[in-house]
Amino acid sequence: MRILIAVIGLTLLPALAPAQAVSNDAPKSKADVEQIVREYLMKHPELIIEAVNKYQDNQRNDEKRKAEQAITTLDQQLKRDPGSPAGGAPDVKDAVTVVEFFDYRCGYCKKMAPLVAKYVAGSKVRLVYKEFPILGPDSAIGSKAALAASKQGDYVPFHQDLMALTGAITMKAVEDLAAKHKLDFAKLKTDMESDEIKAQLKANETLASAIGVNATPSFVIGTELITGAMDDQEFQAAVAKVQKH
Repeated sequence: MRILIAVIGLTLLPALAPAQAVSNDAPKSKADVEQIVREYLMKHPELIIEAVNKYQDNQRNDEKRKAEQAITTLDQQLKRDPGSPAGGAPDVKDAVTVVEFFDYRCGYCKKMAPLVAKYVAGSKVRLVYKEFPILGPDSAIGSKAALAASKQGDYVPFHQDLMALTGAITMKAVEDLAAKHKLDFAKLKTDMESDEIKAQLKANETLASAIGVNATPSFVIGTELITGAMDDQEFQAAVAKVQKH
């Protein structure tokens, strides 16, 4: 509460200053100022909501600026990391690169997966997949399996089937998918536990932290970080915004 009063007090000081200048009881200490602010807020409680909203807006804007700066600085790691699978239109000259951080157990990621796949397939978009397993052991199994499938040249179809999976992500489920995709399951299991794949997941985690990703799905489109699910129109608008520039 003291912090809130202090923040609001700073906002109100210009308004209070004239009154203090002519008052014989001008505050002489921090406690006096806090008491004046407290009494003022009791008479004008709507200012609390206004001040909190302004503070939150400033925080969001600051986080957005920091994310944009980090995205610009880490552009190559985000868009051209050789360890991150990519799909869509990688060879189209004016393709927009979209980077997605996702988790196979994330319901919103699953909901967006068909939308993203459909849009990427029919547009000038290069999609970079950033495995970001934050929802427990099943998530880690899925991410390791997908990256291992990439070593056998089957990342995107395997990824899409993992996203469509409705049950638990177990090694049995991975084995079934490997059989469906005609992959060498023994090699897949070995690759899943390789230092290379562990290092890739750690690199994704470090990168996510650096740009402010703390939830899935999160997208980097241009220099903007967008967290949370989008509908078709929102996704297309975000891509179109970059294409115009």
